[in-house]
Amino acid sequence: LKNINLICLSNNEKNYLIEKLNNQNISYIPFGIDSNFWVKNEPINNDNKYIFAIGNDYARDWDTLIKSWENDFPNLRILTSSKIKTNKRNIEIIKSEWGRQIFTDEEIRNFYLGSLFVVLPLRDTIQPSGQSCCLQAMACGRPVIMTKTKGLWDENLLQNKENLILVKTESSTVLKNAIKDLLKNQELQNKLSLNGQKLIEENFNNKLMSEYLRLKIYNILRN
Repeated sequence: LKNINLICLSNNEKNYLIEKLNNQNISYIPFGIDSNFWVKNEPINNDNKYIFAIGNDYARDWDTLIKSWENDFPNLRILTSSKIKTNKRNIEIIKSEWGRQIFTDEEIRNFYLGSLFVVLPLRDTIQPSGQSCCLQAMACGRPVIMTKTKGLWDENLLQNKENLILVKTESSTVLKNAIKDLLKNQELQNKLSLNGQKLIEENFNNKLMSEYLRLKIYNILRN
């Protein structure tokens, strides 16, 4: 790989690979979602409030999320292809699979829009797991609770209780308390919603990503 330029979508992943591969031809560009599609709007046919969780990759920590869920919490909807089960009556597991397009992007956007907020439980990994779902939720104006992993893609921009809530890995108690705190704090919900949208507008959208990529390729070819 010494003669190959690698571009990462996570600063921490970039630093990890530079150290492991002893290769300086590794750089970072911010991942961006389609900010014209993922937008804050009124949900379609939403008749109840719930908390939403979504994801299919191996790093999703569904066990910790389910353990954290108390009987008096709002309904939790988990959209995933993972094989998980629970007997808790206020948890609904909805079968999904991205490759088969069981739900359209419009339907997934409506899941975000109809929720109180979004929870992304993760196992510790250098991969920037949860990245696209976190940014999509933010763009839709939904507050996000996410596990802080080694792969957090930008520690300078992703700030706890400023534009999202970050919790430590594999602790159902910490996650449960974060959910409780956010449920009873409407002011914090509003703050995270506004700051999350601002973060997408200024740092993590597809227009910026394409420009960063264009400049990166130009500089690689020029050198």
